[in-house]
Amino acid sequence: MSEEWGVGVADAWTDGPDAFCVVYRYMTVAKTLGIRMTQSGPPPVADTADAGRFGREVADFDIGEPLGTVANNLRQDKNGVDWWGYLDADTPEKTT
Repeated sequence: MSEEWGVGVADAWTDGPDAFCVVYRYMTVAKTLGIRMTQSGPPPVADTADAGRFGREVADFDIGEPLGTVANNLRQDKNGVDWWGYLDADTPEKTT
């Protein structure tokens, strides 16, 4: 992530065949956030089969932007990470 955006990435991983998770923080907000995005989500991000472009689109237009009304629907996990995006019944966990 770019420091001029004020975003720091703590961790990232793939989650199944078409999703990835990123745990991050805005430098000006004392909250750790997590996003899970899938290529089967809505366009225009999901319209590309190019994984690199998909990741850049999520970084620019999801992670790099303020949460807005998404902040009203965050789901906290057992580690205090507030998750959003395309979530399953359980919040994402990195497998080892």
